[in-house]
Amino acid sequence: MGFQGNAILRSYAERGPVEAWDRLSRRLSLEGMYAVQLGEAVHAARSGAARTRRGVAGVFQAKAANLERAETLLTRLLEHGDRSRLWSELDERVGRLDLTDLAERWAGPLVSSPASAWGVMRRHGVRTFCETTAVRLIDLQAAHARWVGAWDAERRTGRADRLAELDGLVASAAAQWDAGVQQRAVHALLYLPGE
Repeated sequence: MGFQGNAILRSYAERGPVEAWDRLSRRLSLEGMYAVQLGEAVHAARSGAARTRRGVAGVFQAKAANLERAETLLTRLLEHGDRSRLWSELDERVGRLDLTDLAERWAGPLVSSPASAWGVMRRHGVRTFCETTAVRLIDLQAAHARWVGAWDAERRTGRADRLAELDGLVASAAAQWDAGVQQRAVHALLYLPGE
């Protein structure tokens, strides 16, 4: 590994993640946790545990609240970047990244994904890359709403919509992956040393 990768790893080890970006990443990661809990609660309710029917509603509510918090955090990050010179500064930094150097260790098991993210950033700008998270949140909210509707219908009819459940689980798992990619891709820029 060369200069950039070592410098970024040192900075991250010393300073840790940037709080605002870390909070967003944690919210996206929690989406996956809530989906797993929801899947377990639904399974338990289907097997006859009456008390878990109320538990399903609670997990649905917590999951929805988490998505709202993620959306609020992302809006604040985008607005902060608009008010400050952050986007132009990060756009300049992404042009200086040595992708071969960074892929060796900083990208870790996500090797191709941060490199792909940096490619999007180079072509379209860092803000545009971050806006893809807003699209992901819209998709997550839609999958969540389908799952809620499917669960409500199941309670009325007794027929399970396993596809809506699967879509919710897959979308939430993808959100966890995106959180890791975003965390590494953005932090590489934030901690990239000056020339």
